[in-house]
Amino acid sequence: MQEKKSRNIPANERTRETLERLSALGEPQKYVEEVRVRGLMQRCDARWYANRVSHTAMREELLEHGLPIVSTPLTAPLPTKVGERFVGWSYNIYLDYVTGEHHAALILGDTKKGALSDPQDFPVRIHSSSKVSDIFFGKNSDSYQKFEDGMKEIVKAGRGVILYLEQDGRGHGAPTKIRALNERYQFTEKGVITETTQNGRPLSVEDAYERIGVQRDKRDYVVAAHILKDLGINSVALMTNSASKVAALTSEGISVKLWGDEHQFLGKEPNRWVRRDDESTEFWGRLEQLQELCVDRELEASKPWESIADNRARLELLKKPLVKEFGSAPVPTTEGDWTYYAFGDYTSGEIHRMLVYGDSKNGSLGDGNDVLVRVHSSCKTNEIFHSTNCECQEELRTAMEEIRTEGRGVIVYLDQEGRGTGIVGKMAQLQNMFTFTENGHAVPRVDESTGRPIQTVAAYEMANFPSEVRDFTVATQMLKAVGVNSVTMMTNNPLKISMLREGGIPVTPKKIVVDINRLADAEMLKRELLDKAEYLGHDIGEGDFSPQ
Repeated sequence: MQEKKSRNIPANERTRETLERLSALGEPQKYVEEVRVRGLMQRCDARWYANRVSHTAMREELLEHGLPIVSTPLTAPLPTKVGERFVGWSYNIYLDYVTGEHHAALILGDTKKGALSDPQDFPVRIHSSSKVSDIFFGKNSDSYQKFEDGMKEIVKAGRGVILYLEQDGRGHGAPTKIRALNERYQFTEKGVITETTQNGRPLSVEDAYERIGVQRDKRDYVVAAHILKDLGINSVALMTNSASKVAALTSEGISVKLWGDEHQFLGKEPNRWVRRDDESTEFWGRLEQLQELCVDRELEASKPWESIADNRARLELLKKPLVKEFGSAPVPTTEGDWTYYAFGDYTSGEIHRMLVYGDSKNGSLGDGNDVLVRVHSSCKTNEIFHSTNCECQEELRTAMEEIRTEGRGVIVYLDQEGRGTGIVGKMAQLQNMFTFTENGHAVPRVDESTGRPIQTVAAYEMANFPSEVRDFTVATQMLKAVGVNSVTMMTNNPLKISMLREGGIPVTPKKIVVDINRLADAEMLKRELLDKAEYLGHDIGEGDFSPQ
């Protein structure tokens, strides 16, 4: 294997440097750091438990002060496989200035020149994230099926937009979703999940939220209207049976008809958001604060790995936890019945998930030794949008299958897109890897010096981003929370192994072997995996692909 060529700085190294610097501070400065950490943890808690009232008020303030509620989009070509067809989309990412989340728009149509050729009655599907269904193959929900059906309808029509809004748990977020899942499902003594019934029928999602004393649905679709307007779309054929989606779009001045229906669906009168005619000191002072908030949101998204390492150092210095557990609940999936956990990460503000096969509360992870584990990082483009440029979803499915066969195990799912560089780095990578042809197909860019398609590592470094800065330390605290003492770890990445060992968990490595025949573009992905071996030191070679 060749010597590692990447210019990455390991996350642990940056954390150690910051920790050494902070440890040398005098008492007054350490007190300042303590105040900073308290503020960090309070901001994270506020984000995780934020309510719709505060979000609505912030959105209205931004609009009244003449400011946008979403950023200018980052755009890249995205090759996907929808059904049996290979389809190239324009992939847009918008930062939500109100919530700090990133929303996605997949656009099919003539976007090469920055405008849609015919934006009238444009086919649109608005989808809200549902992590259990979208990523973990959850049963008893048609959410992801509707999303896939929407993609197929748009491909059939030859134009359209899929909006993917980050508002999990019907807008309530992960902590409340855990409570609602516990209302819907329970484990029997034999470890099988049963559904709660009401009036002889399975309890609905909406009723579950109502039973725990919160709104049946807290999702906000006004942001969708502003994304559509950014794309130049003022008239849509909406794929929905949701009156709230129709009302939100029409309230923002977008003409809506239902997909496949000729009549116009009338909603509210449009809100005419006009900047307040206000010359007061209070108005201009608040405008400056709101502008700073938007800039801060963008700075946080630009180089997340630096702030994560520094935040981790501060938390470790003051002996604070890196993560906060929100609880657990049973979830049925096509790969068996699992226990679903959610954790808030104080180093990044993100929410990580964990699936346990074998109810850890009842000790079926046994003594916690040599537990089969997969530590997996999020990849929205492949796991949700079916992009053809990586094998992430297949690795996740393979790991779940192996754990189910083993009878016990854990999937740690960390929300760290773009190999730790965040969504900004991920978009830069896609821009360097793919381009649109004249007929609208997304195809690989070719390295002129080698004549080969540009691979992931090179694509990041061409954009001056590191190609591996993920921090897997939080995974150790998540595993310890469910009684895991040592692991057999399904990975080809030596960085994951070393970080778990540094976190105090003994690791026995186990290669994860993906069946390349189940991948959309097997030859491209085989080159991609061998590239990771050459540049990042992954333990994989020609003989590690199944079947040959």
